[in-house]
Amino acid sequence: MSGNAATPGDQRVLETASSGNLVDLGDLSEEQRVLSPDVIRRPSVGPDSKDVDPRGIRITGARIVEPLDLSFCTVPHPLRLEATTFPASPAAAPQTYRS
Repeated sequence: MSGNAATPGDQRVLETASSGNLVDLGDLSEEQRVLSPDVIRRPSVGPDSKDVDPRGIRITGARIVEPLDLSFCTVPHPLRLEATTFPASPAAAPQTYRS
């Protein structure tokens, strides 16, 4: 996966998420754990989604402070966000998840 990373959390997700391995951001500071919604959206529904391991994208300890909108999208693999905070609920309905 390629792209510009605004935070250390973005960079870690860009480097690791497509492997199917858990991306743990819990060791980073609160500011460093902020993820751009695009860092999640691109490998979920963009052209990078075809390169994601069948285990999917697994992220823990993130902070997503801008709206994450996956409405009307088909996510071709699992997307798991654990211990992740959002300022408001992500927009994700209706959508289709293939797994």
